[in-house]
Amino acid sequence: MSSISRPRLAALAARRKRKETCDERYYAPIEQRNIPFSQRLQDILAKPFKILFSEPMLIAITIYQSVRPASPCNLCSALTGHTASSFMGDAAVHLAFYCFILNPG
Repeated sequence: MSSISRPRLAALAARRKRKETCDERYYAPIEQRNIPFSQRLQDILAKPFKILFSEPMLIAITIYQSVRPASPCNLCSALTGHTASSFMGDAAVHLAFYCFILNPG
Protein backbone atom coordinates (compact mmCIF):
# COMPACT_ATOMS: atom_id res chain seq x y z
CA MET A 1 0.00 0.00 0.00
CA SER A 2 1.47 3.29 -1.07
CA SER A 3 1.71 6.17 1.37
CA ILE A 4 1.27 8.67 -1.46
CA SER A 5 -2.21 9.40 -2.79
CA ARG A 6 -3.14 8.50 -6.35
CA PRO A 7 -3.49 12.11 -7.53
CA ARG A 8 -0.01 12.84 -6.20
CA LEU A 9 1.38 9.73 -7.93
CA ALA A 10 -0.23 10.89 -11.19
CA ALA A 11 1.39 14.31 -10.76
CA LEU A 12 4.79 12.73 -10.22
CA ALA A 13 4.33 10.52 -13.29
CA ALA A 14 3.28 13.53 -15.40
CA ARG A 15 6.30 15.51 -14.22
CA ARG A 16 8.58 12.58 -15.06
CA LYS A 17 6.94 12.26 -18.51
CA ARG A 18 7.40 16.00 -19.18
CA LYS A 19 11.04 15.75 -18.21
CA GLU A 20 11.67 12.65 -20.37
CA THR A 21 9.89 13.90 -23.50
CA CYS A 22 10.46 17.68 -23.13
CA ASP A 23 6.77 18.00 -23.96
CA GLU A 24 4.73 20.34 -21.75
CA ARG A 25 1.37 18.75 -22.68
CA TYR A 26 1.51 16.11 -19.92
CA TYR A 27 -0.30 17.23 -16.78
CA ALA A 28 -2.15 15.42 -13.99
CA PRO A 29 -5.65 16.63 -13.07
CA ILE A 30 -4.41 17.82 -9.68
CA GLU A 31 -1.87 20.09 -11.39
CA GLN A 32 -4.56 21.74 -13.51
CA ARG A 33 -6.70 22.78 -10.56
CA ASN A 34 -6.50 26.48 -9.86
CA ILE A 35 -8.03 26.91 -6.41
CA PRO A 36 -7.62 30.31 -4.75
CA PHE A 37 -5.68 30.36 -1.49
CA SER A 38 -8.69 31.69 0.44
CA GLN A 39 -10.86 28.77 -0.73
CA ARG A 40 -8.14 26.26 0.11
CA LEU A 41 -7.70 27.78 3.58
CA GLN A 42 -11.46 27.68 4.15
CA ASP A 43 -11.53 24.00 3.16
CA ILE A 44 -8.65 23.19 5.49
CA LEU A 45 -10.20 24.95 8.48
CA ALA A 46 -13.82 23.86 7.92
CA LYS A 47 -13.30 20.19 7.02
CA PRO A 48 -12.56 18.91 10.57
CA PHE A 49 -15.78 20.51 11.84
CA LYS A 50 -17.82 19.15 8.93
CA ILE A 51 -16.53 15.67 9.71
CA LEU A 52 -17.12 16.11 13.44
CA PHE A 53 -20.75 17.12 13.05
CA SER A 54 -21.55 14.53 10.38
CA GLU A 55 -20.26 11.55 12.41
CA PRO A 56 -22.28 10.80 15.58
CA MET A 57 -19.72 8.31 16.93
CA LEU A 58 -16.94 10.87 16.61
CA ILE A 59 -19.06 13.37 18.57
CA ALA A 60 -19.63 10.76 21.29
CA ILE A 61 -15.93 9.93 21.57
CA THR A 62 -14.99 13.62 21.62
CA ILE A 63 -17.47 14.38 24.39
CA TYR A 64 -16.30 11.34 26.35
CA GLN A 65 -12.67 12.39 26.05
CA SER A 66 -13.48 15.93 27.16
CA VAL A 67 -15.57 14.81 30.18
CA ARG A 68 -13.24 12.01 31.23
CA PRO A 69 -10.72 14.29 32.99
CA ALA A 70 -13.52 15.34 35.36
CA SER A 71 -13.80 11.77 36.65
CA PRO A 72 -13.96 10.95 40.37
CA CYS A 73 -10.25 10.07 40.41
CA ASN A 74 -9.32 13.56 39.36
CA LEU A 75 -11.86 14.96 41.77
CA CYS A 76 -10.13 12.99 44.51
CA SER A 77 -6.78 14.52 43.62
CA ALA A 78 -8.29 17.98 43.61
CA LEU A 79 -10.01 17.57 46.98
CA THR A 80 -7.26 15.73 48.85
CA GLY A 81 -4.25 17.34 47.24
CA HIS A 82 -2.64 13.90 47.26
CA THR A 83 0.13 13.42 44.75
CA ALA A 84 1.74 10.00 44.81
CA SER A 85 4.93 9.23 42.96
CA SER A 86 3.83 5.75 41.94
CA PHE A 87 0.87 5.01 39.71
CA MET A 88 -0.42 2.14 41.85
CA GLY A 89 -0.26 4.13 45.07
CA ASP A 90 -2.10 7.01 43.43
CA ALA A 91 -4.72 4.67 41.98
CA ALA A 92 -5.25 2.98 45.35
CA VAL A 93 -5.83 6.31 47.11
CA HIS A 94 -8.25 7.43 44.41
CA LEU A 95 -10.14 4.15 44.49
CA ALA A 96 -10.44 4.25 48.27
CA PHE A 97 -11.60 7.86 48.19
CA TYR A 98 -14.20 7.07 45.54
CA CYS A 99 -15.46 3.89 47.25
CA PHE A 100 -15.72 5.23 50.78
CA ILE A 101 -16.36 8.97 50.41
CA LEU A 102 -18.06 9.66 47.10
CA ASN A 103 -19.92 6.38 46.75
CA PRO A 104 -20.50 4.91 50.23
CA GLY A 105 -23.30 2.60 49.03
